Amino acid sequence: MSKVILFLAGLSVLGVQAAWAGPSAPETLYLTDKNLDSEREFLVSNTRNDAKIQISYSGTRFAAQAVGLSDFQANLGPDLFCNNRWVKSLKLHIGSDEVEIPKQNGTCQIRLGNKPIVKFINDEAYSPVYKKFGSYKEECRYSGEGPMSSNRYRNMSCAQSFNDISILSDSIESFLVKLEVLLGQKPPKSFIDAQNPYAELDFSKAPKLDAIYLSTLLYQNDFSGQVLARILKFHAQRGTMVNIIGTGYMHSDNATSLFKELTLQSKNIRIQEYKYFEDNFWKKFLLVTNYFRNMHVKALVTLSSSNPKDNVVIVGGRNVHDGFLFQSKPDLTRFPELDQIDPDATFAYWQDVEFLIRSKNVAETVYAHLLKFWNRDLVKVTIEPIAFHTKSTPVTDLTTKGENSLRHFISLPFSDNHALEKFYVEMLDQAKSSIVISSPYLRPTKSLLNAILRAVRRGIRVDIQTRINLAGDTQAWLYEETNKVAINELYSKVGLYEWQGNSILHSKIIVVDDSLSFVGSVNLSRRSFVQDIEGGLLIQSPSFNSQLRSLISSYRDQSRQITEKQKRNFWATIVLNLIEDQI
Repeated sequence: MSKVILFLAGLSVLGVQAAWAGPSAPETLYLTDKNLDSEREFLVSNTRNDAKIQISYSGTRFAAQAVGLSDFQANLGPDLFCNNRWVKSLKLHIGSDEVEIPKQNGTCQIRLGNKPIVKFINDEAYSPVYKKFGSYKEECRYSGEGPMSSNRYRNMSCAQSFNDISILSDSIESFLVKLEVLLGQKPPKSFIDAQNPYAELDFSKAPKLDAIYLSTLLYQNDFSGQVLARILKFHAQRGTMVNIIGTGYMHSDNATSLFKELTLQSKNIRIQEYKYFEDNFWKKFLLVTNYFRNMHVKALVTLSSSNPKDNVVIVGGRNVHDGFLFQSKPDLTRFPELDQIDPDATFAYWQDVEFLIRSKNVAETVYAHLLKFWNRDLVKVTIEPIAFHTKSTPVTDLTTKGENSLRHFISLPFSDNHALEKFYVEMLDQAKSSIVISSPYLRPTKSLLNAILRAVRRGIRVDIQTRINLAGDTQAWLYEETNKVAINELYSKVGLYEWQGNSILHSKIIVVDDSLSFVGSVNLSRRSFVQDIEGGLLIQSPSFNSQLRSLISSYRDQSRQITEKQKRNFWATIVLNLIEDQI
């Protein structure tokens, strides 16, 4: 009982903080006393939206000032000037402040007296890649049935062909492949075995990249995070535009320190720590909802105008976190500045899968789509559609795309009328013979559950790979209970399999019939459809579909079929009923 009370109390406190917060600034400008001695350049949003920037200040220059000083004394700090006019005095003596830079700016500065200390630069004026892809649009129109030929989803790209997809199921091999994409050569496995994030890296064959976009729920300052940070810093110093986005409340102080270090070293490194803001007055007080809305998209995209093979997209379920790399607890005690794993905590290895595509067209589309989320409307949490059509747009014949085609989907459920849920229901309702699902969290919405049951009544074979024991997960006692609701509804109707390997099976895959699939960050749980920012690829490909079926089939070697009703935990059931869609 005490566990339940503490959990709910913690959620409420965090929720109160979020409910009263203003729109979350997409990027943080870090300033110290040292920055006040010379001018610094800082990139801001594109020409279509005002830029909200959180300024985080650490230093002693204004330590003597305190909240409540007179306006005159407050003005002793730096001032924001735009178009050579005073806008506001920055209250840096309280540690942070938020500024709004008008769109199409070119003359905004932070001044200390008459001395400029920060010059804000419009990113599209600064960077050709931002200018090109900030306004990127595709035109397409469809007339067929099914999600691949649908015009119904606002945040979905046009269909395009691809040659091949590599399935990265082994965690170490997957990490080495990412390093190969960024370094131009694959380090030996011994590099990872040594668990030294500062070991020498060979940059001699590193590709010339125009842009890198890294999206992750969680970025840890551990072995994985440090190695990637070193490589991203190298590319930024060569002129590559690097965007990193994660979920703010998930990051440790060590991770935030790493982000600060990166942004201080190069203006080409842009970092957002996502936090949801609710603009509706009454909804502000849905405390848990406000705080725990995550940016859950996991993707790595590289663009290169000099070498087509260096245009890469990797999507899947892995975070930047050593639990997604090492199968046993790594020892980083030699590096106390890094995030350490609690020696008394249960170490969880998150067994997952990622998918790599080398294609200039696909990489440019996915990058442009993710960049639209980067430049989203912060209050409405909407993005510009990447695809459009008019009455004169010719109908796209999907057969011209060949056997392998895909579309990229971004879900913003609180502003797109739950499009992802409708999209999944459409996939399930289109099934003619079989549905195979892998999801560690199994708490479908009522609409999704009904779609599964409709498929069963049509005689469709439905197999679901999931997990009950989630030891090592955050709030495992509660997450385990979430799956039991759906398990007790479905165990006698579908093939339901419980992963029993010494890991948390974390892959998120849905396979429909012989050629349709969706891969990415989406769990078959309510929060994926009503709470979180999600993304992934809808893929039409018989050969890829067959590979996915083989992958999920291989999970059965370490699974058992669930044939019995699960016993429920009384207190966990109460919590679930209270927070409903938040988990």
